[in-house]
Amino acid sequence: MFILDGFNTLRESYVFYFASIMLFGISIITAAGRCYQALYKERINAWWYYLIEIIVQIIRIFQYILIISLSTDTAIRDFNSIGFRDKISLSVYGMTVTDIIWEFVGFAIIFGIYNLILNRLFTKHMIAGFMKKRQLTKFSVESVQLAVLLGYKNLLLIPVSFIYILVVLQII
Repeated sequence: MFILDGFNTLRESYVFYFASIMLFGISIITAAGRCYQALYKERINAWWYYLIEIIVQIIRIFQYILIISLSTDTAIRDFNSIGFRDKISLSVYGMTVTDIIWEFVGFAIIFGIYNLILNRLFTKHMIAGFMKKRQLTKFSVESVQLAVLLGYKNLLLIPVSFIYILVVLQII
């Protein structure tokens, strides 16, 4: 039954994610950065590639801080307060080690299935067919496939997996 609970937690995570336009909007920026990196990796200077990487990671950290702030109803300036730390630690301390292990096993299975489905949906063959139909020849099939996967994952998978972990740890 822990798998069904895991899918319910995934649903709750998506509900939380889409409840804030700001969270989704931030993900659009990171997804666009990742797609650009995948499509232009061979064509841009390494310096620009790493600059985009740093910007994406800074935006992602900001997004995670925002998720924690929204989920705990705590202002970011109060993150260093004892009350905030107590709120976070008390939610985790209420769980047993066995509960945490099973929750993370469920997490690994669910997101493993999710990634498997994505890789089966966006195969090189499917991407090549789409590119041929649209007469897109500017990029290689591998670059477009990577851009699609990274775009999807940065938009709809990575932030939700962070929220999922917060739900599991009873912070949300």
